[in-house]
Amino acid sequence: SAAVASPDSPPPGLDLGLVLIGDHDVPPGFALDVKQSGPYEQPASAPSWLSPLTQHAAGLYGYDRVWYDRQHHRAIIAQVVEYPIDKLASADAYSAAQDFKSNALKEFTIVEVSYARGFIVRYGTSIAAQGIFVHGSRAFSIAVLTRTTPSDTDIALTSRLVRIQATRAPPGPTE
Repeated sequence: SAAVASPDSPPPGLDLGLVLIGDHDVPPGFALDVKQSGPYEQPASAPSWLSPLTQHAAGLYGYDRVWYDRQHHRAIIAQVVEYPIDKLASADAYSAAQDFKSNALKEFTIVEVSYARGFIVRYGTSIAAQGIFVHGSRAFSIAVLTRTTPSDTDIALTSRLVRIQATRAPPGPTE
């Protein structure tokens, strides 16, 4: 983690697009939205007890891909965020899972991926089948959004994409 947090090291997020699912993983009918897809950086935030560990981290690096199936009013959002240390990724994913769990319409399992969690959640006027998991310092999120309650097919698609994503994720702790 010291190399990642070093101000002289290159940003770790440069290769995140290589580990994120791509066009060939999504079903036919979904088109990539290049305007909403790509790398980004956001300021690092951490609890005060972690501040000595993250004080040199310029920010969190992420990569998003968004696909739309306009004919069926559906979208797929895939995201990876790289944290300066593994424990931050785990803590943030755990916090997100707790938020989802308290507001979820339903929870579903993704048994093939260690520690992956699945939820049916509201996003404004849309509802999503959302899957999240962590590998090392990277947190992954896959969501299938619809205008109505996600069907078993949407949940199955989310689970399948999470499984594919987990095989592409670099190795690391999954707790």
